[in-house]
Amino acid sequence: MKYYAGQISERVRLDKPQSAGRILFQFADIGGLPTIARWVKVAREYQAVVGALLSIRYASGLYAENRFNNVISAAESFHRLRFSNEVRSKAEFRKLRRELVAAVSKEHQGWLRDQIQFANEPRLRDRLREMVSYAGEAFSALGVEPDLWVAVVAQSRNRLTHHDKRRVIKFEPGDAYFLAESVFVLVMLCLLRECEVDAKTLANVRENPNMQFLCGQASGNHPSLARTVEDQVRQTPQATGPMESGGSGQLADDS
Repeated sequence: MKYYAGQISERVRLDKPQSAGRILFQFADIGGLPTIARWVKVAREYQAVVGALLSIRYASGLYAENRFNNVISAAESFHRLRFSNEVRSKAEFRKLRRELVAAVSKEHQGWLRDQIQFANEPRLRDRLREMVSYAGEAFSALGVEPDLWVAVVAQSRNRLTHHDKRRVIKFEPGDAYFLAESVFVLVMLCLLRECEVDAKTLANVRENPNMQFLCGQASGNHPSLARTVEDQVRQTPQATGPMESGGSGQLADDS
């Protein structure tokens, strides 16, 4: 017996005509049918990414925190599939891990070996930085300073995932929602790059009214979140460096 289920996205699409604001790119502008053909291949290759990403468009009743976690999952999955998942080469890391394990007493070697098993994978902040670079000029449509944005998104994910009473980010209404939307835009731009849509076309996304609205919201809510993040950096011993006056800096990333 075979069971066929309809796509929820198709049901939503047919429910009512799509507004101009929801259509970020016109069919002809992104290359027409050849781009659609490439999208079919890309969507299959990045199935997990597309599923997590579009859940915030087509699933009803998601809490803001769930929307944010879903798009973060999409971003991490895209980076794992598209870019290197190693900070050092495997040979270098194996050598380093052996040296580190050998440097502690035998009773602690097993514990240390388990703790550093995945230490060679990029941190979330590093994944986001590489994706911002890959998205190119089009990402500037959000109107945010990239390093500051990466810091806020990474630290917000950490605090929502790794609860710590000493480091709490108090989200104002709309903060988590618009953070999720900004991550959605980043992953969407990266997927369109995989479809070979040229950079000039992607940069035209700033003309979209929904993007202009998101730009105003994203650039407005990040400074308040950044102040909270900066306070946490000062209180975190493992932070790699203070945030500079211009708003950029590196933060300790829990995972």
